[in-house]
Amino acid sequence: MDVTRANFKDQLPEILKLIEESEFIAFDFEYSGLLSEHGRGPFPGKIERGRKPTMEERYQLSKESAERYCIFQMGICCLTWDTKSNRYLGRPFNFYITPAVIPSLHYDRNFSATGDAMAFHSKHGFDFNRLFGQGCTYLSHSEEVLVRDIRRLHEEDLENDVYVDEGEGSMLKAALKQIQAWDAERDGDTAAFLNIIPLETDRVFNAYQRRLLHQLLRNKFPHLIGQSYDKHFQVQPKIEDREVARAKVRDEHFEALLKEQRGVRIIIDKIKELKKPLVGHNCFGDLCYWIRMFDGSLPATLGEFRQLLRKDFGLIIDTKFLAMNMDRKLYGEISSGLQELVNKLGNQNLPRVEVPVGACNYDNGTRDHQAGCDSWNTARALVKMAVRMYNVGSDDPPAPAETTCEVDKRREQIGAALAVRPNRNGWCIMVDLEKTPAIARMPPWTSLFWVVFGGRLRVNGTIEGEFTI
Repeated sequence: MDVTRANFKDQLPEILKLIEESEFIAFDFEYSGLLSEHGRGPFPGKIERGRKPTMEERYQLSKESAERYCIFQMGICCLTWDTKSNRYLGRPFNFYITPAVIPSLHYDRNFSATGDAMAFHSKHGFDFNRLFGQGCTYLSHSEEVLVRDIRRLHEEDLENDVYVDEGEGSMLKAALKQIQAWDAERDGDTAAFLNIIPLETDRVFNAYQRRLLHQLLRNKFPHLIGQSYDKHFQVQPKIEDREVARAKVRDEHFEALLKEQRGVRIIIDKIKELKKPLVGHNCFGDLCYWIRMFDGSLPATLGEFRQLLRKDFGLIIDTKFLAMNMDRKLYGEISSGLQELVNKLGNQNLPRVEVPVGACNYDNGTRDHQAGCDSWNTARALVKMAVRMYNVGSDDPPAPAETTCEVDKRREQIGAALAVRPNRNGWCIMVDLEKTPAIARMPPWTSLFWVVFGGRLRVNGTIEGEFTI
């Protein structure tokens, strides 16, 4: 289902509950732009023609792309196993994510896009009005630190005097006279107050005038405090307990604004907190955008990126990597493109992967390149491929090509798992599964199958061809 600013708050509790109960989360992003070597221009760092980039070079390109452009649509699909019906149930959600920030947080973002990306999304029916008019908000962890600093600096700045324009002299003189008279008359009454209105009664005080009035009180009447309202400025005696209570209200309002602005990051943080298995299709770039947009900054090198993924995420699976290692003798040629892959797997009856009655269903195939639909297709592809490859057999994937100490250890683990892998069973095992759908399930996450096929992302067009986590 589509999730926008209008229904995000209502849907959030259910989404968080589904994440907690899910076996894994499939995800997909749509970007405002994607940087390529062709579009970088002739400057240092550009990869020369005639050779493939290394994984380190591809990471630097993806990092630059994620720092320049943003995610403006996110799809997640939570999959669970239903023991009553012996099937997997998927709940896909499609989020529009606006780059806009709540104005009262006094923070704004630059928004970059490419013409190619806009044309592509327009061709596939992307609703840009919904993006900017109804999109869900987000706030990265580093942005949240920045917004808090902005607020602190803003409050400190309010205590500094500003220049008094000559044109405001008459307003300040009139206010000074009113305050002096009222302060003398109230005779210590702490419940008294004075409402000051502009000299021209059909107008209101602007922000500069309100600041001058606060400045007047601070310098001439330190025992008084001012409150700004729509049509007047109110002066009251300064009472410590009341000011503490007002400060608490302001803090609570600010925290409420921050929570609202966090938006979809609440979902992202939940997935990371639980370290749920995460499934994408051709998802190396998606992970770069994920970290840049929701954490705030990407590591400087590919090795540091790998360390971050190992520390902050659970098992990460790339369905493109699985698709490229299916047994061609058994299955024939299979495209690793997501939609083609789903179509090819469509004649595999088990395991059943469906959505509950009444939930959003993308099975009509009319919403390609919509993040919610693609996350659903990614989830289906993983379940069917994993069951097929685990029970029937598949090609042995080549060893990771990267040469680092961390990858060397993974290479040893993968080699050891392959050494004890059972022989291919052939299609007869699938016939047996058809008779007992209750066991037509993916291999458990503790299986050596995931040592071989998990944590390995296909990265076409690079020398190594793979990023190994």
